[in-house]
Amino acid sequence: INLDFEKTMHLSYGERRLNIPKAFVLTEYHAVLLYADHVRAICLLNQEQVYQEAFDEARVGKPLSIERDELTGSIYVYTVKTVFNLRVTREERNVWRIYLDKGQYELATAHAAEDPEHLQLVLGQRADAAFADGSYQVAADYYAETDKSFEEVCLKFMVLPDKRPIINYVKKRLSRMTTVETDELDEDRKNSIKALVIWLIDLYLIQINMPDKDEDWRISWQTEYDEFMMETHVLSCTRHNREDVRQLIAEHADPRNMAQFAIAIGDYDEVVGQQLKAECFAEALQTLINQRNPELFYKYAPELITRLPKPTVDALMAQGSRLEVEKLVPTLIVMETREQREQTQRYLEFAIYKLNTTNDAIHNFLLHLYAEHEPKLLMKYLE
Repeated sequence: INLDFEKTMHLSYGERRLNIPKAFVLTEYHAVLLYADHVRAICLLNQEQVYQEAFDEARVGKPLSIERDELTGSIYVYTVKTVFNLRVTREERNVWRIYLDKGQYELATAHAAEDPEHLQLVLGQRADAAFADGSYQVAADYYAETDKSFEEVCLKFMVLPDKRPIINYVKKRLSRMTTVETDELDEDRKNSIKALVIWLIDLYLIQINMPDKDEDWRISWQTEYDEFMMETHVLSCTRHNREDVRQLIAEHADPRNMAQFAIAIGDYDEVVGQQLKAECFAEALQTLINQRNPELFYKYAPELITRLPKPTVDALMAQGSRLEVEKLVPTLIVMETREQREQTQRYLEFAIYKLNTTNDAIHNFLLHLYAEHEPKLLMKYLE
């Protein structure tokens, strides 16, 4: 408490009597001072007076002292005639504002936590201060907890060359919106979630495919993007809006992430198609092996056997009876090289001797190959 004792030394007795307290007590946030003709309460945090009451000495008597009951917290003022009980009610109610005005944001947040309106003011001012100080990541975290206009905050961050703050801000806003299960969301909220997810994908792909950046840059952004795309609410959203996501990734000319997205949503047809288009034949074959739809083997094996004859036939044989041999005929008739013919023959033998197929076309096909290229095996077959 600011008491100018140097100045009071030169006051007369009458002046000192009115300006120097006779006694005082302390509460958690205030000092209650007793003077000759009044009682006054001063806030310990900012030195401001918050309460004052004068005494009518003729009616209540001359004030003697002030005491505080440490057990109950009650404050008593004694005069020569009576005792007053000063009631302290919610003395902490404005403490958050005092700390906020002093820039002590941690304390302001702690004291405003139970009042949503006050907390919003604290977080908003804290975010503004962090942004003004250049701590953009910190500002993004706090802005995401406020009800400030989404557009207003985004405009602040969009002008920055570093896009991580805006990405983090949008991700946190998205997280707030997805605390309810998707099936329970109304249509407006679903559309809002879709807009944020699509925008985040766009922001990530811009960073991943940024020209003149080194491999470490791309790996860092790609890793973060992969983690984002596998989040439950993001995966649910992209599955429901797969065509929009595909179109966006296509606009970025990013075949790797197109394939990754197709895998994530279980669209293996798209994955294999993209991999073959990029001439990633081994990857395409591995994708076929990892999925469980036999129709994709019938569709893509004819092309793969021309590129990877033995690995493709190995994959077909590994599928065993899950594949219908008759539907593989378009694959097996592709015999542009000796290796392809040998692998076709190997699969036909597997189908006849291991899968016990009785299809006449398959048997005749093998006989034709034996007659043309393996007469000894033909004789053995006929025996």
